[in-house]
Amino acid sequence: MFEQDDRRTQIAAIFLLVMNLTWGIIQTIAGFALFVRYWDRPHYWYRGSIVTTEAASQRTKLHGGISLGAFIFTTYDLSKDELETSRLIRHEYGHVLQSVVLGPLYLPVIGIPSIVWARFFQAWRDARGIDYYSFYPERWANRWGKPSLQRQTCEVARSVTVIEKEDDTPSSRSA
Repeated sequence: MFEQDDRRTQIAAIFLLVMNLTWGIIQTIAGFALFVRYWDRPHYWYRGSIVTTEAASQRTKLHGGISLGAFIFTTYDLSKDELETSRLIRHEYGHVLQSVVLGPLYLPVIGIPSIVWARFFQAWRDARGIDYYSFYPERWANRWGKPSLQRQTCEVARSVTVIEKEDDTPSSRSA
């Protein structure tokens, strides 16, 4: 049964990647551009998407995370705060799923409203005690990002492959 579940997960991950490389190509190209920009950061495979951790670097204005097609970018690092990273990656993975469903409508329906909500309404939310995740794209991403059925776990590291760079040659190992 466990092997069958792993096989289903692999097939679903391949399907999501293919969908983001076709139907979600606009945001995937933008995500790839950011991936190239942050090539020197740690990268992880997560359910058909590539997670890049910025590890709260002083050199970025990114706080929290952003998803563009098959790419997830976050300021958190699995080795530092696994629980918070797990929640954030699952939330951003919800955005990956939104990208697959909405395709070329993702940026106007989810991406732009989400960035505006995060960037320009923080003081307004804080003054009124409004939760960031109450806004429709964020609430939706949280719902879709949760692992289904028996797979609910906060240990993202179990399903992540770390891509390490040694001598400029990527190799992978299980985390």
